Amino acid sequence: MEKLKIGHYFEDLYSAEFEEYGKPHLGVYITASKILGVSAENCLALEDSFTGLLSVKLARMKCICVPDESLIGNAKLCIADNVISSLLEFNDAIWDKLTN
Repeated sequence: MEKLKIGHYFEDLYSAEFEEYGKPHLGVYITASKILGVSAENCLALEDSFTGLLSVKLARMKCICVPDESLIGNAKLCIADNVISSLLEFNDAIWDKLTN
């Protein structure tokens, strides 16, 4: 958040470092949804790894995968709700698809 200077865009921040098991355990996603007061089914996570993606889906959340270069084209990413190569590709059409 500091490196990208985007912390001011978020009201709540939570990290797996506060969880008993840490990542890639799905606990961080479940706890985050509780903190936000939003059901897991109404949450969207962004991930860059298959293990992270798998954790998100096990938590019953939607996931946009922005895979590490080594994973581009990997068939395992098909469990993501959307795969994009850069956050710059995230747009209203993707958002609408995920929220409708």
